[in-house]
Amino acid sequence: MRRYVQPLSFALSLVIALLLALPASAQETSTSTGPSINLIIPRSDYVKTSYDRYRLGGHTEPGNTLTVNDEEFKVYPTGAFAGLLDLKPGANTITLIATSPENKSVVKTIQIERTPPLTTTSVDLLTIEDAMMLPTMDVELNAGDVLEVRMKGTPGLEASFSLGRVAKHVPMTEVPFSETKGLRGIYTGIYKVKPTDRLKTTPVKFHLKKSWRKKVSKK
Repeated sequence: MRRYVQPLSFALSLVIALLLALPASAQETSTSTGPSINLIIPRSDYVKTSYDRYRLGGHTEPGNTLTVNDEEFKVYPTGAFAGLLDLKPGANTITLIATSPENKSVVKTIQIERTPPLTTTSVDLLTIEDAMMLPTMDVELNAGDVLEVRMKGTPGLEASFSLGRVAKHVPMTEVPFSETKGLRGIYTGIYKVKPTDRLKTTPVKFHLKKSWRKKVSKK
């Protein structure tokens, strides 16, 4: 299944539209104990991304002001707010402060880590990397199911994967760099489970072969 990435401008508009469409009960929180900050994007206080900009969206009480890292952030009449954050490489501490008309404030801090973008593995190295491996977790398969696998490693080599004693060295295909934003060395493969297969707790093992003597494997 392909994943489609929306342009940032469209995605931001969509976030704002969704926030503005929230019912009042979801947007407003009692101010008897002071203002609140409810984040919708991101949902976690710690996230990782390889992008240099990140969407921020949520809501506070109508009439409140909001600053993000000491810069004023637009709050809509409904209390919704949304915008884009510029990220530096590495750890980014994002501090949000909402202040009510009564000058009561609340502080919320999140961490966004900007990871280095993936690069093509050097052809001088014979390696299989951890990045981009599929599957990313244990999966349960039945007869007729199709297992999709992926790995990243040295480009231009003979790639395959094995499933214990069930399947040995199933060929993998290197994805054209035109489909990976110029990234080479991304290999994919599939295996259709047979009724006779016994795959209980069977690990996926990847292989890259440069020559008869030069090859590497990784689970």
